[in-house]
Amino acid sequence: MSNKIAPQKHVVDPLALIIKLTESIKELPADSEQIKSAKALIQLLTIKELASTWSCSEVFIRKLLTRGEGPKVTHLGSAIRIRYIDALAYLESQRSA
Repeated sequence: MSNKIAPQKHVVDPLALIIKLTESIKELPADSEQIKSAKALIQLLTIKELASTWSCSEVFIRKLLTRGEGPKVTHLGSAIRIRYIDALAYLESQRSA
């Protein structure tokens, strides 16, 4: 019998990261670079914008989402949006898989 320990995946919790960022930037001026960076993390992307960011096709992103893979999505009526931080979390999970 082998006593190998399976490697654990590092999972990024986007909500916890947003809360931590929010708490750490409360004292900063509204136009600071840290505030701009935090706002960028919670920016909502269209499928087209995400495909452009990842340098892949929109069809690839749609197939990922249809299969239940890929980043978490937000539905705004019939529109599908992906938070930038969720896209980063998905990429990180794939890198360590």
